[in-house]
Order: sequence, then structure tokens, then C-alpha cells
Amino acid sequence: MSDHCAASEVAGAPDCHCGSSSSKTLVAGATRVALAGAPNAGKTSIYNALTGLHAKTGNYPGVTVARSLGTCRIGETSLTIEDLPGAYSLDPISPDEQVVRDVLTDASQSISVPDALVVVVDATTLRRGLNFVAEALALELPTCLVVTMTDELTRRAGRLDVAALGQALGIPAVRVVGNRGIGIPELREHLTEISDWQRPPLPAPTSPSEVASWADSILDAADYQAPQQDRITTAVDRVLLNPVLGSLVFFAIMYVFFQAIFTWAAPLQDAVEGGFSALGELVHGWLDESHPLLAGLLGDGLIGGVGSVLTFVPQIIIMFPHHRLPRGRGVHVAGSLPHGQDHEPGRPGGAGLRGPAVVLRLRDPRDHGDPHAAQCQDRWPRCWPLPS
Repeated sequence: MSDHCAASEVAGAPDCHCGSSSSKTLVAGATRVALAGAPNAGKTSIYNALTGLHAKTGNYPGVTVARSLGTCRIGETSLTIEDLPGAYSLDPISPDEQVVRDVLTDASQSISVPDALVVVVDATTLRRGLNFVAEALALELPTCLVVTMTDELTRRAGRLDVAALGQALGIPAVRVVGNRGIGIPELREHLTEISDWQRPPLPAPTSPSEVASWADSILDAADYQAPQQDRITTAVDRVLLNPVLGSLVFFAIMYVFFQAIFTWAAPLQDAVEGGFSALGELVHGWLDESHPLLAGLLGDGLIGGVGSVLTFVPQIIIMFPHHRLPRGRGVHVAGSLPHGQDHEPGRPGGAGLRGPAVVLRLRDPRDHGDPHAAQCQDRWPRCWPLPS
């Protein structure tokens, strides 16, 4: 989206439904607000709600690796909303976290620090999210907290007083359910009053032990009750993470998968191949006597070649069924996952693999374990999240 859409806005229009993925500010002199938080916390949904854009969202790390910019007009106030990649910490161990650190700490000479920061945290993993909140408050930028997934927290028998959470942190706090638009008007109102945002009376702690104690006191003040394990996920895990049952389910799924590719797709493949063969013969019948070279080019080269490629389309549709997966908080299928990890103190991971499994996850598996499992072997204890 080019910058001219922002310049063509009519004064008093409710919103500017324009945006850009470049690093340029779309409206000169507009206040720049950055959205930051852990992956899968709901930043991009909030970004879309504020800017009217349709940025891609997903339930896996790395969906947002570059910065995305969009504009939002609230009354007479023009804002540039910046969607940063998901990050668990400002101590980067991945390219996406490095982008966040560069933007928020002015480590990059070409990118200035935003005027304000909106930290997005997931209510179901709030204890872990407070680690990032502490690091964000240490930047001493005007900061607002957005708490998402509160509907999921309630559904799983948890509780949280968002207003009390904001008072305990000393910053504004808003409850938002991005996919239903709940809390977006309140957030927009806060964004017009950035200069009046409350600041924490004391600097945020920095050492891990201080952050842990600080998080405990904040959660107590907010009357936070951690959610119970999702009942459906627990029931599924009880079967699929069992060394015996999980292996049987794995082989059953693989059997069905290969049957679908090589047996069920065969009639469709034969139909596609037969259709193109008939079309090629028809072309030969028309042109063989008058234009034999053209008949060979069209019948054997063009039609025959395209038909050979399209013969694999039924198999491809079966092998890549992503278009049929539910959108939003989707289903995550993982193969060869560890069974019964015995988490030893001071050691990320566990006892290791005891057999293959196919796991159906209705929540992000990172909510129940290490957010950087493959990268944190030598970074204990910073990488291992606090239990929620």
C-alpha cells in the first residue's frame, strides 16, 4: 500500500484503512505506537482491528518476522501503528527477537524508538508474560498493557482483575478480545491520551530473582488465578502421548495418509490424465494432416505437458490440506514428539524420546513448555519460562 492513501484521508474520517509493510512512517509527524509481546498473544489481531488491514496471523513462531506499519485515525489524532515480531525477551536468541530489540532500544541506526509501547500479554500465560513486561517497563517508554485471551482464561476456570493489574503495574491496562472486537474502543481511547498515561512509580526489576518476586506480588494484587489445563487437550494428550497408544495412532494415521495419496487419489488422477489425453487426441485429429508440427507442439507438448503436471493435483490437495484447517487458534499436528518428559531441575528438556506420536493441539504447545526448546540448551535459565 503506497503512502498516497494516507494523504488522501478526509478530515474527521473514523479510520484510515491503509497500511504498509515498509519501515516508512505513513503519516508525517504522526505518533508512532509499537505493539510488542510474546508470539501468539494476539498482536496482529489488534493491529488489524486498529488499522483496518488484514495482516497474516498464525499459530506458529515466525509468522511476523519483519515490522509492519499501518495508520489509524482516531478523531483528529493520527497514529502510526507498528506490529513487531513476537518475542519472549529483549535478550534476543532469534532473528525476530533481534528485530524487536533493535526497534525498542534504538540499536539500529536507521530506526528510531517508538513514541509509545503497547505490550500485549496472554491472560492464560500471564506469569510468563510478566517477564517481558518487566523488560519493557525498564525501557521507560510510555507503556500500555493489553490483556488478551481473557475469555479463554474464564472458560478454563481462571480469573483476573485487569484494572487491578494495571494499578499494580502503574500503567494503563485494557482487556481486549481481538477476534470479537471487545476492548478495541477502550484501547483506541487510551491511544489518544498517550501523554497522560500513568508511569510506574518505581523502576522495574532486572535480576531473575527480583522479577520472580515482583511477578508474584503483581499477580496477587490482580487476584490472578491460573487457568486449568484444557480438558480436551488433556484427554487427547492422555491417549496420544502414551508410548503404546500414541505409536498405534501414529501408524494408523500414516496408513490412512498413504492410502489417501496412492489409492483414493487414483480415480481423480486417472480422470485428469484421461481428459488431457482425449484433448490431445482431438487436437491431433484436427491438425495432423494440415499442420503436423503444430499438432505435435499443441497435442504432445502443451496439452500433454500440462496434463502430466496437473495429474498430481489430487495428491497435492490431499498432502497439503491447510486450506481445510480451522482459522484462528487452529489445530497443530506434530510428529515424533517426546512421551512423558521428566523435567529435571536445571535441565531444559527431559528424559528424551520414548516413541513417535502424532499430537492434536488445541492450544499452542509453547504454552506448556519451552518457547525456544531447540535454541535454549545453553541459555538456562533465561529461556525456560516460569510456570503459569
